[in-house]
Amino acid sequence: VALKQQLLAFVKNNFSLLSRKHTFVLSPNAWSSSHEAARAFLMGWPEQDGYYPWAALDAKANAQIPANSNASYAYLQLGHWTMGMNEVTMTPEQQLQLNEEESMALFNSVKTLFDQADQDLIYCNPNLWLAKGDMFRGLRTAAPCRVQQKSLQNWQDTSEKARQARRLLSEIQMMFYTHTVNDQRQFLNLLPINTVWMTGAGSLQDISSVTHHPYGAADLPIHTQSCFDLMATEPSLDNWLKAWSELNQAILNQPYTQPTHIALCGDETWTLLELGEKNKWQKLVDWFQTPDWTTLTLETTKL
Repeated sequence: VALKQQLLAFVKNNFSLLSRKHTFVLSPNAWSSSHEAARAFLMGWPEQDGYYPWAALDAKANAQIPANSNASYAYLQLGHWTMGMNEVTMTPEQQLQLNEEESMALFNSVKTLFDQADQDLIYCNPNLWLAKGDMFRGLRTAAPCRVQQKSLQNWQDTSEKARQARRLLSEIQMMFYTHTVNDQRQFLNLLPINTVWMTGAGSLQDISSVTHHPYGAADLPIHTQSCFDLMATEPSLDNWLKAWSELNQAILNQPYTQPTHIALCGDETWTLLELGEKNKWQKLVDWFQTPDWTTLTLETTKL
């Protein structure tokens, strides 16, 4: 109790200009993460759980596809699946310790499959590749953070249109099973890379419409600042204070010439906040309805 009071006092003293607008609660079976839901909302996208084409959006931002292109993309996150008696679970990315040399060796092998299927594969970083092809159009995919250390049974698209993507996944898994990279990793007592997880699939044209509301629009920039990664893995008062101090310095102490909204995202909820001077009534409401400030990521949009 004393720790919580100390944390709340720190938050109130440092973030007195934040007013809570609304708190959104995810379904326990939601495929999209809270930060994906927040980002889509702030961009004016309609609610389409599991169908947000993040890979295509990022590809467009990196000038890899022309404007108004109908190309479909998906992210492939390298991973390790643990096979149990009755379920399959995915190991958190942080436990893989995958380096660039290993990832590039796996990438070059998998790229032959894409070349044969006349699809494209682009290397992003050791844990993430970007795939392009019609097979990714309209797929429902879950955010990796939603499925880590959970049974994967209910988080995979089993529809007919996903059959080609499932077949590709099986071919990748068979290739990884006998790959020399995994022989070396097992020799070093590291987990083998035995699969990829498809996420953020689809085309930008899969977004049926763009709504316009007071909090955002599709053409406005969204800036992401993660300050709580250390707090999530090593919870302590010092790390809490460090995380909030980073947040304060990175976002709240910056000059804003336009109204700014902030989304604080947890595992199952996200809270929309507004940066600006509060009246006495808002301060009173905030005092009795302080959000649960736990393992959060942050996204801001300048309106």
